[in-house]
Amino acid sequence: MITNLGIAGYVTDQTWPFFLAVAATSCHLGWQISTLQLNNRQDCWNKFTSNQWIGALIFSGLVIGTLLKE
Repeated sequence: MITNLGIAGYVTDQTWPFFLAVAATSCHLGWQISTLQLNNRQDCWNKFTSNQWIGALIFSGLVIGTLLKE
């Protein structure tokens, strides 16, 4: 996913805010994977619901990156 987002940003000539959002998304996903407790239903639910931040990060990076294009 991260690789494809990076490629899509490169192909569409996105600016640095988009790539910063992709990097933040990568960190968020890494945090989710490294702290996941598979036997804890509440932890799994909390990780699942935190994915709303991934959408917010990518969307904001896309909008700001597009606005900064010349």
